[in-house]
Amino acid sequence: MIKVKKLLEKKGTDIWSVTPDDTVFDAIKIMDEKNIGALAVLNDEGIVGIFSERDYTRRVHQMGRDPRDIHIKEVMTQDVLYAMPEERCEEVLCVMSKHDIRHMPVIDDEHNMLGMISIGDLAKEVIEDKKMQIHNLEHYVNWAERY
Repeated sequence: MIKVKKLLEKKGTDIWSVTPDDTVFDAIKIMDEKNIGALAVLNDEGIVGIFSERDYTRRVHQMGRDPRDIHIKEVMTQDVLYAMPEERCEEVLCVMSKHDIRHMPVIDDEHNMLGMISIGDLAKEVIEDKKMQIHNLEHYVNWAERY
């Protein structure tokens, strides 16, 4: 099974972010331009939250306020779960499913953010791995039947 660091190498390590004082409008604009579903919320000390499409639909929309007047710190998800580069994708997928989250930052031992992964990224990787396992087993069975 592939590890998170290999997945990041494949998908890229671009980190799109906002600060806690940026507006929701600014965040949505970035998400639209980059075609992504979540942004890391960073300050001078590192990651302090995540702002996602889900945060927008569940929190911002219900406020009934103009997104230009709402700061990210008011609506971001503050309790952030992280993935580590050496973790297996399948394990991280299980954690994300258990906690019903769709985006997860990847951090190293020094708490530096290395990238962001989505549940879709992980699902694709796990499916590809299972396909490869099936292919290898079928190949082995065909080989074993000949001898």
